[in-house]
Amino acid sequence: MIRPIRSLAVLAGVFCSLTLLSPLYSLGASAQDASSSTSSSIADIVKHDITITGGVLRPYMRPQNSAAGYFTIRNNSATDVLLQGVTSPVCQAVSSNHNGQDLVQISGAGNDIFQHFAIPHQSTLVFPEDGYHLLCRGITKMPAPGDNVPFIFHFMDGGTVTATFKAQDITAHNSSLQ
Repeated sequence: MIRPIRSLAVLAGVFCSLTLLSPLYSLGASAQDASSSTSSSIADIVKHDITITGGVLRPYMRPQNSAAGYFTIRNNSATDVLLQGVTSPVCQAVSSNHNGQDLVQISGAGNDIFQHFAIPHQSTLVFPEDGYHLLCRGITKMPAPGDNVPFIFHFMDGGTVTATFKAQDITAHNSSLQ
């Protein structure tokens, strides 16, 4: 049995895809041209219009060998972008966490908001201590307070942004996220 809402959503998605692609075909552009054009423009947007500020990394009490990262991300472009993941040479894995939730073992990309996260155009998103933030797991050597820790934000269709997070003591409080 097909659920009416799901059917409606599928039909709307197909319609939107056809509507968005039809001008490209009427101008004689191929799907391959459209794809490479979109990829390079998203990479340019990410390079020039995505900023990550106020990044701090603080040891996390559980699980051991982990740290929480708090930051602000800004999309200054006129285009929505999609974050596909975050990595760091200090972390074996980077995932999302929320201070109000029970800590769960991440078993797949579906549990991690940073694996498929839309950042709307002309918007600022804050990842504070009392909300969603990143969780750096599997740290073999905890950075000392004051150390700079690189985090690489990977975006769909190309482009990365490397942000420096300042390591802090576990008792520090962050006021730089506005």
